[in-house]
Amino acid sequence: MVNRLSTWVLLGVLAGAPGCDKKDTETGTTTEKSGPTDAQKAEGKAIQSGTAKLNLYVECLNAASENVRKADQFWNVWDNNHSKPLRSQSLNAKKVCGDPLQKAKAMSPPMPELHKTGRVFSEAFAVLDKAYSAREKFATSKAYEDDASTIQPFDAAIQKALAALTKPEAAMIAAFTKEEAKHNKRQLEHLAKTEGKKLRYLHLTMMNSAKDLVATVSDASKDKAAIKAAAEAFEKAHQAALRYVRANPKEYQGKAVYGSIQIPGETLIREAKAAAEKHSERKTSMATVARHYSEFVRTANHLQ
Repeated sequence: MVNRLSTWVLLGVLAGAPGCDKKDTETGTTTEKSGPTDAQKAEGKAIQSGTAKLNLYVECLNAASENVRKADQFWNVWDNNHSKPLRSQSLNAKKVCGDPLQKAKAMSPPMPELHKTGRVFSEAFAVLDKAYSAREKFATSKAYEDDASTIQPFDAAIQKALAALTKPEAAMIAAFTKEEAKHNKRQLEHLAKTEGKKLRYLHLTMMNSAKDLVATVSDASKDKAAIKAAAEAFEKAHQAALRYVRANPKEYQGKAVYGSIQIPGETLIREAKAAAEKHSERKTSMATVARHYSEFVRTANHLQ
């Protein structure tokens, strides 16, 4: 499994709130503007629901990946020296994916393809969970105590279940990516109508372009020109957000804090451009860019 959605958590708290500003910070006037219409309020609530729904899928995939990592890490220690008491290796499939994705299905808006792929992934993950539990149970038996090699069929069952999870995982990620793109477009359109292209609009644009950048660097089919273009798009969005905050200090009192994204953002841009130049060293570049992307997102998420 791969933890591919770990930094894709949506910025709905920042970008999804409905309504219009009371003060027109672009002109500096104090004239009050009319509040959001009923339709705009309804749209804002729908966007927030969509954000919560998509995040349930993010959390499922990330928790599944992390639970597999922890179970394997523990098993390797146990299998090598038996230095620790055997504890449960359950992946908690029902808790981390089964129940949350059932909840997501009932939420609006409808996302039939994501629901379908999520269900298939959840079922495949449950099979893997059973394989881990079976190995755990056998590891406490006398047969294993007498001959550790007897665990091999259980290891093989886990590897088979992991292999069977690959396609459902990829399908779920593909469906998620499509829905996320539609959701982000909807958020941006809503913000443009209710607030104008101000901080929340610029922030979401910046975060979307950062995600697109790391996806481009990670895609082996993308060439040097594509990586450069993605880096330039993020650089433009990053500078626009910072420029807006500096020009509108009364709107964003914490502009010094917002400025904390400047260095992580510039580092991400620099490393992405370097990755384009070192196209032949793709694997190393991908890891470096992914690390700096994670740091940028971590810093940016503190601004919500």
